[in-house]
Amino acid sequence: MKMEQADALLEEWYDWTRQWRPRLGMPSVAPYCREWRTGDDYDDEDRLESAFNRATMEAVDCCVNSLPPDVSRAIGLEMRRRRGMAREWSRGCPGISYRKAVMALLPRLSERCLL
Repeated sequence: MKMEQADALLEEWYDWTRQWRPRLGMPSVAPYCREWRTGDDYDDEDRLESAFNRATMEAVDCCVNSLPPDVSRAIGLEMRRRRGMAREWSRGCPGISYRKAVMALLPRLSERCLL
């Protein structure tokens, strides 16, 4: 049960990490509108949900980054393979398996009450 929860959380985390893009070029907002914010009447729920999702994904990111490099690499390779972005070699990837990597991650996720 916890393995499936951790797997779903890692898929969400991987998608979240792929969303970040550096801001390049000209700003998309005029200088006099940069500080303008919408009224809080309509977007409270969306803002709270996005803040909760960001905090959760940052906690997962911290847990994954605290793992040894070969373990976090196994997680990253499996997520890329699932999204179709990694090539599979006939011999496979030497080192730690994805299942062992998730098992190493489970105590860290449980410490932060993410499972």
